[in-house]
Amino acid sequence: MKIVHIIQARMGSTRLKDKVLLPILGKPMLQVVIERARQAKRLAEVVIATTTLPQDDRIVTLAQSLGVPVVRGSEHDCLDRYYQTMRQFEADVVVRATGDNTFVDGGLIDWGIGEFFAANADHADTWTDTLPLGLRVEVIRAEALDKAWHEDDNPAWREHVTPYIINHPEKFRLLKLGAPPVVGATAPDDANFGSLRWSVDTAEDYAMTTRTFEHFGNLDFAWREAAEWLMAHPEVASLNQNVQQKLHMFVR
Repeated sequence: MKIVHIIQARMGSTRLKDKVLLPILGKPMLQVVIERARQAKRLAEVVIATTTLPQDDRIVTLAQSLGVPVVRGSEHDCLDRYYQTMRQFEADVVVRATGDNTFVDGGLIDWGIGEFFAANADHADTWTDTLPLGLRVEVIRAEALDKAWHEDDNPAWREHVTPYIINHPEKFRLLKLGAPPVVGATAPDDANFGSLRWSVDTAEDYAMTTRTFEHFGNLDFAWREAAEWLMAHPEVASLNQNVQQKLHMFVR
């Protein structure tokens, strides 16, 4: 069973110019995402899916310097980008991520994959109001991605890859995941980190992110460590609390 982690990334951000190459602890943001994803033990490959636009040549150059393969495709049809990458790398299962979600967590990826297989799901997703926005593990069976690629004729949905799957529970086995249980806990974990915003779309997001990474001083901290630290340090967590998230066509 080959599991491939596909990170979509492009330079064309409208709210924060060239954000995926902005430095965090001296490394481009996209490199931070790659290195944190590579901490997962169940992945066979980490791949960058970018566009054919000349401006994204810089992403290709960075990926090549890190030994990360790249697939290039449509700027707006991200579903096609994922589909072509899945086929090229003969993936049985795809884990989806974006190049601006710096808090991606290898342990959370491994846990999400395990839950996905245990439930025999077609799609598993940790997108929930109890977890930080921008901390997401989305696991997709190749057959489901293939079906979506063939059947989805909505350009707005194809731009966001999986809305067709999420909005057709009659066609796919969907698994909604919250936060994983705390190891050793004797009661269910009811911690709510939904007030935290971890997606990097604006200068305020970037300021919060860099402050948090600078506190830890490395890329090895777990997502829950960051969440608990930020909840205890509202002066940092509040740096981007007024940023409005772009609306996408998902069912949550």
